[in-house]
Amino acid sequence: MDALIPPSCLLCGAPGSVVCRPCWRALPWLEGCCQLCALPLASGDCCPQCLKQPPPFRASLCLWQYQFPIDRLIRGFKFQQQRAAATLLGRQLGLAFSQSLAQRPLGDWPQALVAVPSHWRRRLLLGQQHSYILARQLARQSGLPLLPALAKIKPSHSQRGLSRRQRQRNLAGSLALRRPVAGAGIVLVDDVMTTTSTARAASQVLLDGGAAWVEVACLARTPELHDQSRQG
Repeated sequence: MDALIPPSCLLCGAPGSVVCRPCWRALPWLEGCCQLCALPLASGDCCPQCLKQPPPFRASLCLWQYQFPIDRLIRGFKFQQQRAAATLLGRQLGLAFSQSLAQRPLGDWPQALVAVPSHWRRRLLLGQQHSYILARQLARQSGLPLLPALAKIKPSHSQRGLSRRQRQRNLAGSLALRRPVAGAGIVLVDDVMTTTSTARAASQVLLDGGAAWVEVACLARTPELHDQSRQG
């Protein structure tokens, strides 16, 4: 297909690759960040929110700040089913994840990957489960099993525009354990982390089910926590 229809940059339209080199260099790569929730930080190892209320997950792997132009790629992947964007984003997250594993002792490796689940109504609306697509790519590149351990048993309203407290209420009782995870180290996979409410809720369900620990892997982190803001 590339020979018949050469790819063009999804961001600027330049021919030759899915994302051209100038656009790739312009992506908002996440460098200094909170070791727990990956919130971008100018200095320090942990953000004030995690110091005040540590999350149930013990670490996060995140590639980008959720802002222009990576937000366009992620929206194309999630809402427009752009396969090229899905492949690119999944492979990049898988590469970063595999590299992080290579730097850890085998005794500290996770035993399974778990995708943040979507309710069946949302999957029907979007035509895909984007967190599962990412988790499947991580499983392929790392060799770890992808475990369907969580289920979204109750639909929740869109998280967009909600504060942290509103998000927590929105998610209450919506997730349930569907596969045993007793004693396992789990990596929870999602696309974007905003206020950490989803990651906290899903991690707590896994820990309550006996998981040894939970870490998070995601594509992007919103640059700021809007705990007191309606922006979420």
